Amino acid sequence: MSENGNVRRTSTAQDHLLQALRQLSENEKYADLTVSCGTRTWKVHNAVVCPQSDFFAKACDGAFMEAKSNTVSLVDDDSEAVAAMMHYFYHCDYHTPDHGSSSTGPLVLEVRIYALADKYFIKALRSLAYSKFKSRLRREWSTPALAGALREVYLTGKAQQAKFLRNIERVLVQHLELVYQNEQHHDLYLVLRDNGHAALRVAMILANELDWARPPEGLKGSA
Repeated sequence: MSENGNVRRTSTAQDHLLQALRQLSENEKYADLTVSCGTRTWKVHNAVVCPQSDFFAKACDGAFMEAKSNTVSLVDDDSEAVAAMMHYFYHCDYHTPDHGSSSTGPLVLEVRIYALADKYFIKALRSLAYSKFKSRLRREWSTPALAGALREVYLTGKAQQAKFLRNIERVLVQHLELVYQNEQHHDLYLVLRDNGHAALRVAMILANELDWARPPEGLKGSA
């Protein structure tokens, strides 16, 4: 068989497998694990969830209480982010709504999903969430969602902050008018005020781009 034929056959097999996973997510008949967060509950399958997450694999091991009750409670997590994670397990993707709840706008939710994936050792979901964040940031940089995203980034661990901050800082450097333009962006000003590190980083990047580090012409050699 030709190389193209092998590619088509592999692609078809993968499509069938993904379709089977999607169907499995809609049928609780063979579910053997319950995941709860807040008021929401998901019936899932150990064979699907555990290979994708070291956390769930260890939680469902015979030595842990969760294995005996077949229940995992995620009490400290955001339920919308957990819902996205559950969907990802079966679809290798997830969808964030264009308009989230008042406390969880879509840009903020991408950050929370990334943090959740990092917490539960789901590398592929973490990469996907970061990619979706960058894509959404390009579309929503001029909206009030930017302030919420920056605030959320500062709530994540330091290891996760750096890559998100680089993207947000670049937006702020390119669009300084966001900080003082009008009341729509007042929250962004407050976040920068309360997190001096972000403001300092923006100032340093801007200074470097404008070459402010060089002394004025009149001061050269005056010492």
